[in-house]
Amino acid sequence: MKKLLFIAVIAILSSLNVSAQETPSSTKETSYGVTAGFQSTNFKLSLKNLIENEVDAEGFFIGLFAEFPLSEKFSIQPEFHYSSVTKDGESIDNLILPVFLKYYITEKFNVMSGLQFDYVTNKDFKIYTRSGLGLSIGLGVDITDSILISSRYSFGITDRIDSLEIIDDSIDSSDLSAKTNIFQIGLGYRF
Repeated sequence: MKKLLFIAVIAILSSLNVSAQETPSSTKETSYGVTAGFQSTNFKLSLKNLIENEVDAEGFFIGLFAEFPLSEKFSIQPEFHYSSVTKDGESIDNLILPVFLKYYITEKFNVMSGLQFDYVTNKDFKIYTRSGLGLSIGLGVDITDSILISSRYSFGITDRIDSLEIIDDSIDSSDLSAKTNIFQIGLGYRF
């Protein structure tokens, strides 16, 4: 299912790239860039919707992005990030693929919304599944044609419980829920 979702996202992005390049009303050009910044990740494990354990980890992200204009006000912006967050000396490394629909309120200020797929690369990541899906919202400002700032928050929408081996046998797995929320603020450079 997750592989199918990933393939579907890639197929949609490919078709949007072609249609964005063919749109005659688009006054902006396709652009590419790099981005990096601060990331905070919140892991929340709950039992019957009562929070049992919540952990915040902080670190950084670095990545690439492309922006495909659909019109003067709308564009699609897929990104690819590597991130690393640390809590109590333990690091969690992620590959993150957000795909945003951006709306330019003004020439320089935009809001964005989309889906974000993330995959934990650590081999010893326990209890939680390695992959997850989130709903993202964000804000961005183009300081110049090349330099931009953005912040975004991804709300985990998939349940990430993977293994119940280390949890008490008296707990019904349907009563457990695990979510991952991710906040990022970063600086980008558009080529």
